Amino acid sequence: MFIAVYDKKEDFLGSHMTAKKITDCNSSGSTLVEIELQHGIYGISVFQDLNENGELDKNWFGIPTEPYGFSNNAKGSFGPPDFEDCSFEFSEDMEINIKLN
Repeated sequence: MFIAVYDKKEDFLGSHMTAKKITDCNSSGSTLVEIELQHGIYGISVFQDLNENGELDKNWFGIPTEPYGFSNNAKGSFGPPDFEDCSFEFSEDMEINIKLN
């Protein structure tokens, strides 16, 4: 799984991430990942890199063909959700659950 954390609207889903982590998926269907962050506003994107090519694969229409998700389990209408829809205020020892589509 590729997990990207953003702290700015203008960087969201781009190459400038506040933090990122690449980890194997757990066969139980649930994976716990710890990322150390300072108190602040963040948005997270996650995708399961099934073919391990380092990118989210998409079909001809730009629709992802690999499982993906966002913080707040946000969904976009015609594309990914906005940073505002994904953003949350992080505080110490907080747990975020993201369901992959």
